[in-house]
Amino acid sequence: MGLGGRSSLVAVCAAIALIASGCSASGRRGADGAGRGGGAAAASEREPHAPGIHSSFPYGPFAGYLWLGPVYSVRAQWNVPRVLPGSPISRAATWIGAQGDGSPGPFIQVGVTEERSLLADSYYAFWSDVKHDFTPQRLFEVHPGDQLRATLVHDRGRWRVGIVDTSAHEHSRFTTGQEGRADFDTAQWYQEDVTNSLVNRPFAYPRLTAVHFSHIAVDGYAPDTGGLDFHWLRAPDGAVIAPGPLHHRSFAVGPLLRPPSAAGLRFLQIAHAEDGPALTFDSLSSHWSAKTPGHVIAAASTVFLDALHENLSAFRRYHWPHRVDHRMRRLIGAVETLSRLMRTAPSISRQHRGSWLADVSNASNTLNDEAYDVRAALKMPAIGAAYTGPA
Repeated sequence: MGLGGRSSLVAVCAAIALIASGCSASGRRGADGAGRGGGAAAASEREPHAPGIHSSFPYGPFAGYLWLGPVYSVRAQWNVPRVLPGSPISRAATWIGAQGDGSPGPFIQVGVTEERSLLADSYYAFWSDVKHDFTPQRLFEVHPGDQLRATLVHDRGRWRVGIVDTSAHEHSRFTTGQEGRADFDTAQWYQEDVTNSLVNRPFAYPRLTAVHFSHIAVDGYAPDTGGLDFHWLRAPDGAVIAPGPLHHRSFAVGPLLRPPSAAGLRFLQIAHAEDGPALTFDSLSSHWSAKTPGHVIAAASTVFLDALHENLSAFRRYHWPHRVDHRMRRLIGAVETLSRLMRTAPSISRQHRGSWLADVSNASNTLNDEAYDVRAALKMPAIGAAYTGPA
């Protein structure tokens, strides 16, 4: 989900990519609260036919909330959405999941798919994980409007997976050792435009009635807003699907009804344009060791530094709203700090490489926190994703 990877020496965040994804580094459990920002413009369950916003910006394939922090269980209830008349041949999925660090990191999910084919619409419960290459493992048939209850519980090296159709009195419960030994740091409640793994691009996205998630929980608690973030989905036809605000552990997913602010969209555009160099640096640095030639590190750092300079210039040129001025100044300061570190890369000796990377990691974490504050103030979603989903 654009959160950067781990170096073989220390954790190194892809800083500019973090500006785009901008998830808070801290995850906490606590009292229920309202979700941050931009989901407020999503359609409610009572507005399934409302015309939504279209956009060319690549928000990603997910609409919903994620929570960052140690994850031992994920729960939710929701209704099975109906594929509406006029939808093309298409596929979507609604699910809860847990994910860990890496590319691909450990991952497990349980939910339902919604599909329109040439012959008929189909809906079924499924689960999947990395071992199954994210391919959905069918559990049982469901029907539009059915009420579902799903759980994932990580316990003693195994996952307990459960999904219950309380309307049709169907259920599936089992345990699996797959993904059981890994650590998980992200909980997810999503509607997804599923990726076709054969061509590595999303299927057409169906027109759906709104999905209403309720009773969402992580580690037995309502997700605290300190670790909570959200995504918007951009369908292949440009339609934007978004989560509504989180109230009393519930939210709806439907068409985005109000366009984002010009400043919010500009922030994401600036950040997204620099994702490539940041992710490249992150990928390369994950393989560095004391034996890596200095000129290799210097070359990669120079490319990253150029991207940081472009990023700084773009942030400084734009006239940001007064309400984010002080946050933007802190973000610019964080990018400047990281830039100064990157400029020292050619002179870093082998024996000081580990401490230099640690400093880069700390500066990146600070930048990430500042970027999150700016994005939250602008009420914009995280962008980017780490996995392809059920195919």
